[in-house]
Amino acid sequence: ASAPVKLTNAPGKRNSPTFSNDGKWLAYTKRENNAEATSIYLLDYTLDSPEEMQLTNGMDNYYEPLFAGDENILSYITTDTNGYFQIFVKNLDLLPELP
Repeated sequence: ASAPVKLTNAPGKRNSPTFSNDGKWLAYTKRENNAEATSIYLLDYTLDSPEEMQLTNGMDNYYEPLFAGDENILSYITTDTNGYFQIFVKNLDLLPELP
């Protein structure tokens, strides 16, 4: 068995890691220290030195990222300011800021 590889090295609490089916993206939730909201972040796992990219932000909490099928479509759950749970999907191929 091989030794585990640490992929992140910064302050904050990370949870719910999930890889895209093509192995390029790692999506996870992160709550910054002293922050009130949880956001979803991405790492481009194909880079030698991956950097965190924040995908969601705001006062809502975002949870349970999950990639769908063979495409770079990410679903996730958010609780809005009223406390209701909502489901969203985002096509990562359509985001111009991602390489």
